[in-house]
Amino acid sequence: MKKIRRILTVAILLTVLALPATLLTACDESGEETSDPADGYHVEKTERYYLDELSTVVLDLPLGILFDPYESYFEFRPDGTMKIRAMIKSAFLLNISSVLNKYGIDLSNVNLQSTVDTYVVELMPSFTLKDIPFSLGLLDATLGIKVLGFDTEYKGIRELCDALYENASLPSVLDLPAGLGLEYEGTYVMKDLTSVTTGKVYRAAFTGGSAENGEPYGVMTFGENAEGKKTVDLHVEFLKADVVGVAL
Repeated sequence: MKKIRRILTVAILLTVLALPATLLTACDESGEETSDPADGYHVEKTERYYLDELSTVVLDLPLGILFDPYESYFEFRPDGTMKIRAMIKSAFLLNISSVLNKYGIDLSNVNLQSTVDTYVVELMPSFTLKDIPFSLGLLDATLGIKVLGFDTEYKGIRELCDALYENASLPSVLDLPAGLGLEYEGTYVMKDLTSVTTGKVYRAAFTGGSAENGEPYGVMTFGENAEGKKTVDLHVEFLKADVVGVAL
């Protein structure tokens, strides 16, 4: 029972907060050659990779099952623009309160301020839990990340904003509307890289600005799965996360 509670608690918290951190702070720590991606290229025709529910993990947990595999995807376009969309399953959102009650989970006891201070404020110093509409606007304006379906007229969303303002935590009863998700719009470049350890040549895509060490925030690598279908993997070391997409 404790393990189930832990998994559900982590799943909900990551859904609300850590997935934006994934898009914001992904960086390459693989030790592979990462020369200047500005010398790269773009796809010749639009490529779309849909979320692989079973291969996507965060904190080594199978959290890909929370997202709609038909509405969540990576898309790379010939003009050098790209989109990452992650939509939470409507069935999960509509039943979230009953799931929390079933396992006795009270999210109002989890303070999120330290997480924001560690992973978000460094990138956006003005980000605050006390004004979520402002902070989400800042997220879009500075990093191109939109929170979809976040309707401040919806009762549950108003209660969420109030709880974050007062206690930096989620409300004890979580009521979220269907259609909630994240969308990142930005530019990218692709580059064929050679591993300094194995000599293997692989394709990577870079997006977003650069961290202090000069690496882009978003680094995705391409490959094939066991069925021979093309894949893309956004790896985030500190979250032990691999967000995987598969071309249909």
